[in-house]
Amino acid sequence: IDSYIDYSLFENSENLLTGDVTNSFIENSEVKTVSHGTEMLSILLGSIYFPKYEGIIANTSCYVLGIAAISNNSGESEILEAIKYAEKEKADICCMAFDSYIYSEKIYKAMKKSKMLFVVAAGNDGVELGKDILTYPAMYNVDNMIVVGDERVDGKISCTSNYSELYVDILAPGTDILAINGKDNVEYCSGTSCAAVITAGVCGIVASQYGLRGVALKEYICNNAEKMQNNCVYGKLTSLDKYLSKR
Repeated sequence: IDSYIDYSLFENSENLLTGDVTNSFIENSEVKTVSHGTEMLSILLGSIYFPKYEGIIANTSCYVLGIAAISNNSGESEILEAIKYAEKEKADICCMAFDSYIYSEKIYKAMKKSKMLFVVAAGNDGVELGKDILTYPAMYNVDNMIVVGDERVDGKISCTSNYSELYVDILAPGTDILAINGKDNVEYCSGTSCAAVITAGVCGIVASQYGLRGVALKEYICNNAEKMQNNCVYGKLTSLDKYLSKR
């Protein structure tokens, strides 16, 4: 669930489900060619316009469905509709690379009762969740959710990433991640959104290999993370090869 997605960048991708016209819950006037949603999807899929760049789930048995629900004018109702749509399409994992300072009891309940595993960005305020700031969905604290912080290439947490030994489950690579934002343009993106998307991709591949879903998938990913002290509950997302060699 993200902002507008430019599907033309992902033509012929065998891992993309385009859904139907109802998988967008934002007004056409809010559509932009370059968008956060497009960049995040490119991390998973790559693009035919940049064949040397391979997305995380490219050439796997995983599929991704982009649902546009986040914009300057969207809110609780759009996110709820997006969650319902994902469930209707039988999604197993829902990546929520966004945050809000407004608590929603309805979104909390929708996530809690869902069978999906939610992979959520911790946010980019550089502060401790629950102490310095309240942000959602990262602080809904439901069992079927992994909250992800931003790990730098040197293995340390990014100075912009939110952290917490209560609310942030793991750290994942999220700094200087290559993303596509046009047919002739790529850029390096940073933030917990990138970290959440990468984690969602790893979760998808693990789920496709081992049949894990929901809380069981969360426990497998988190319990096999590389242990670290401070900033999060479990540690750092380990390599895909290591996750696939644990069973």
